[in-house]
Amino acid sequence: MAPVKGTIMKRLLVVMAVLGVQVWPAVMGSIVDDKIHPAASHKRSFKGGSIFNLTFTSRIDGISQPMLVQIPKGYTPEKSWPLLVTLHGLGDGPLLAPRMHSIVQIGPYGRQPAWSTEASKQDVFQAIELAKQLLNIDAERIYLCGFSKGAITTFELALRYPDNWAACVPICGRCDQLFLIENAEHLPFWIHAGEKDTVLPPAYSRTAYHKALELGFTHWKYTESKGMGHSFQANWKEVQKWLLSKKRVKDPKAVSFCTRDPNSTGAYWVEIIERDKHAGMARINAAISGRQITVTTKNVANYKLKLNRSLINYDKPVTVVENGTTIFSQVMDPNNPFVRKSAKLSHSCNGK
Repeated sequence: MAPVKGTIMKRLLVVMAVLGVQVWPAVMGSIVDDKIHPAASHKRSFKGGSIFNLTFTSRIDGISQPMLVQIPKGYTPEKSWPLLVTLHGLGDGPLLAPRMHSIVQIGPYGRQPAWSTEASKQDVFQAIELAKQLLNIDAERIYLCGFSKGAITTFELALRYPDNWAACVPICGRCDQLFLIENAEHLPFWIHAGEKDTVLPPAYSRTAYHKALELGFTHWKYTESKGMGHSFQANWKEVQKWLLSKKRVKDPKAVSFCTRDPNSTGAYWVEIIERDKHAGMARINAAISGRQITVTTKNVANYKLKLNRSLINYDKPVTVVENGTTIFSQVMDPNNPFVRKSAKLSHSCNGK
């Protein structure tokens, strides 16, 4: 498999030079993921402060995909490190945020037109898996950042899969599906926009931020830089500090999730298995209070609650109230998720 093609690499070097990111040509190389064994008990050693190119074979279509990797100064595989995934804009190659000295960083390639295909979006998750194989990555501190079309994709991937991330930083972007913002109840965003941006004007970013405020999301932030156009700029020192203060929320007591996407079916401990209608939005809200789980649904025929001992007591009866009606009240089976099926699917709820 080949490293990044020459035209992409040239564009990449120009972008990195503008951003002030150093490049060490001596460490540029290609590591292929089919030579890496995920079960290996040790992580590879890399030179701290180095930047290099990796390639991997996309499991979606078998095409070789490049990604940049930046190793922070002082990196050692003996401790776990946070990971920042940075998504480039339209017409660009893999991108890295500058001055991130305490975070491992990867810059996947969004193919062309950038991030417009489902394959390119799923490549992001494969790139993360590859980083985890090679490096000691802290799964509770994986962050997502993007510029322009990469920022649009940051909104999309974060809101479709909110439990994958600890925090997100879209820069000069847009949220195309504002209704999905409710999925970020436990996911912090710091939105950046340029006052003079004529490509993706700041009104787009403001609209997303105001939607979050309407939902009561005090964990969202917004910065609009005066005089800035369509540019991958931010106070990176403060961004890094903010990111490092965030960890992924694992087992929230309340979850809200909505979707129109058949590939995005749930988050945290709720999962929509079947809809009443294939078209249209499906929504599930679930909250745990003591030994009661309150569930409200819309356009959902069948769902699953993937509970664990940090959420409920498996030694005592648990009551599930769905849309105002008690549908279950007994001890749950700790070895299986709770499955609520529609009447047409021979409704049953599993207990002990």
